[in-house]
Amino acid sequence: MLFYIATQPSSPSSVGPQSSWQVPSPALRELVQLLKSQKGDEVVQHYIVKTIENIATQSPNTAYRWFFSFELLWALSQHVRSSSSEHFRHSCLASAAHLWRGMPEEQMLHAEADMAEPELILAGLQDLAPQGIPHALQLTAQVLLRIPCQVAGKTMPGLPPELCTELLKIASQPRCSSALRGRCTVVLAMLCALDDPRDAQSLRAALEQLPMQLERLAREEEGYLVQSVAAVTSALETTVVGVLQALVDTLRRLPSDGTANLQSQDELAGPVYLLPIFVHLACSPLLCSTILGSRALPLLGAVFDLAARAPAPQGSAPISAEQLQPLVLMVMEALTAQQGLMLEHAPQVIRCLLPALAAFLPSNRAEIRLLALKCFCGICVLFLNDDHIFDPMAEKPTETTLLLETFLCGKALPSLPVLLGDEPPAPSYALRLLATLLSRGSSSAGLAVREMGLARHVLASLRIQQVLAPHTALLAHCLVQARQVSVFELAEAGILDLIKDVLVNAVEVVKEPPAQLDFAMVDAALNVAEEALAQVASGLRTVGSAKPSAWDARQSPPPEFGGCLLESLPLLAVLCAPLSRAKLASLLERATGCCHHLADVAACCPQDLRQQLLQLPPKAISALLESLASVARWKSIDASLSRALQRRLLAVLGEAVAMETSAEVRAEVAAGIERLLRDRGLGEDQSIAAEAHGLVAKAVGRGFAPRAGSPT
Repeated sequence: MLFYIATQPSSPSSVGPQSSWQVPSPALRELVQLLKSQKGDEVVQHYIVKTIENIATQSPNTAYRWFFSFELLWALSQHVRSSSSEHFRHSCLASAAHLWRGMPEEQMLHAEADMAEPELILAGLQDLAPQGIPHALQLTAQVLLRIPCQVAGKTMPGLPPELCTELLKIASQPRCSSALRGRCTVVLAMLCALDDPRDAQSLRAALEQLPMQLERLAREEEGYLVQSVAAVTSALETTVVGVLQALVDTLRRLPSDGTANLQSQDELAGPVYLLPIFVHLACSPLLCSTILGSRALPLLGAVFDLAARAPAPQGSAPISAEQLQPLVLMVMEALTAQQGLMLEHAPQVIRCLLPALAAFLPSNRAEIRLLALKCFCGICVLFLNDDHIFDPMAEKPTETTLLLETFLCGKALPSLPVLLGDEPPAPSYALRLLATLLSRGSSSAGLAVREMGLARHVLASLRIQQVLAPHTALLAHCLVQARQVSVFELAEAGILDLIKDVLVNAVEVVKEPPAQLDFAMVDAALNVAEEALAQVASGLRTVGSAKPSAWDARQSPPPEFGGCLLESLPLLAVLCAPLSRAKLASLLERATGCCHHLADVAACCPQDLRQQLLQLPPKAISALLESLASVARWKSIDASLSRALQRRLLAVLGEAVAMETSAEVRAEVAAGIERLLRDRGLGEDQSIAAEAHGLVAKAVGRGFAPRAGSPT
């Protein structure tokens, strides 16, 4: 009867159900008294609780007006804890949750702090799970949403201390529905948002499992779960901003004279415990946006800058300011892996994070300099390689281009001499950064390198390199191309020897077909070799033929003439075959360009030296013929580039035939070219066909008679 009365619609002239139906107050009080009794008939009490639950579900205001009292809530919690009937306990928990939901907000603010009954929430999450979980979550949400502002950030009343752990358990339970797990994560985010930002106890406890659970929920396509994940991310972003602000305030209160009294050490303990939070967030693809956002980045930059400038305490102390720096750099290292968000917020990262990272570079601790340089190099290289962020060759460079270029030239490049002198692998990171910057065509960077005299520091660092790396070769190419170092200096530093080692290793790999050729490394080595040989050839053409007294055929080639690179023609010829098979036109163009420059160098040398430089073994000549045949069959490559490569290959074969004394080798060359002409592989372009006929004639003119019926 009470449920029927409570759910009747009111007439337009009446106000509430009581206008048409009168429920005696003594009857309601008697029902409440029966329910509050701990020794009453449990069946009757179950009927009463079920009635209250049904009324509260359909008409919360009526249920609150008829039944609500703190004594009743206490009695319901007692039944939940002590009753032996599970169904009765479920009904008591549901009734309590609905009554709390119906309480007006203004009365909630004046309610007693301990009326939320932590035991009631725990019972729903533990003993009465899984049926009691929705009611416990509803009760928890009501407490969190309507908690008085003056207690936010402190130990929250009415909530069990182990609530965070229980919510995480439910969120990780596959037996629970996805919607229920989504609600748990939302409630957990609300709990973290009300934490004291100077401690963030709930957030620290949740981040062990929360990112993984959110990523699982995000993979499901249900609309409610999508909204839940978005709500959690938004709430955690606000929480992170508060924690960052608390960190900034704490770090600003550090003593400036390096002394560490007990008060400052207690204050410093907060950042030491809070910084791992950001490591967890930065490692999560879903939650890293809470840090890499427009609100958090300025504060994060301030934290990094203050940690970099934090004075080291004098004497022994339980917590040192220097402990902050590795933790801060761990956060930054994790953030560098989130390349998408880094690129999206590039202007703010350049303004906020890069200056703070640069403040670590002059540190007197080598391990701090290494960590900072690794992060700094990773971010800068990412930005430098993106044309939308950095394009110094554009007619009108963008703001980020000018900002990043000015910052690197003014802050990063002056620190390179110290960084290049550190223990490995620090010099490698510094060289990679400089190589990327110069390779992008930054005239300001090139001028700064020249004015600071960085080339000699770079050469000193290159001398200790055991193996050539792609960025090392790129940097050497940029420096020699800009005439900041000479070919002689490259040879003296051992770079040309390392380049030849790369070519030798590549030829060894070609001999073993299952092995994989490192085309990127070969490309980098050929890039430097081509520029060095081009400068040597240009210099020799300017001054005339090399003096025999300066270079004897029995000696190794001198450094000023390219050193060991002058003996690399057989290696380059062998490499042309796999490059042509792979249709790597750019690499084949560099390889044949090196051969062309070697021929120019040999042309300026006496006859005996020329013979030494241009003579090729039969295997190398076979590789050139194979490469010529492959290029002639290219269809998807630009026709003009294909013709240019064919001419270069024919020119190299011509130089080799001119130096060849073996009739068998000349016969092989002539037969191979004839075969290509007969198959019309070289006959489509008349100029190339004419050059091919000239090469055959050169081979025949050395004493080889072509077979009968073969074209001349």
